Amino acid sequence: MTTYVVKRIHDAPEDTDGFRVLVDRLWPRGISKERAALDDWDKDLAPHPICAPGSATGRNGSRSSRPAIGTNWTPAPRPLPGRPSGLGRRSG
Repeated sequence: MTTYVVKRIHDAPEDTDGFRVLVDRLWPRGISKERAALDDWDKDLAPHPICAPGSATGRNGSRSSRPAIGTNWTPAPRPLPGRPSGLGRRSG
């Protein structure tokens, strides 16, 4: 049976760790590749930013341009094909 152990990247690597994989879309700040002592970095296993906890705000705390899932949200209307946006009818 295979055993998986979840650890923080900031924890020091141990001899008993085995195969170490970073599962995150962004490389953590302040951690060098040598200090991390990783065998692999799998970005595709990490949760999508929209599905991740705290997805209403980004990592830097800024509000997302998209509302939370389940809210009533309608995208802004797009201009008609062949008519550049921002151009209205000529007056006069």
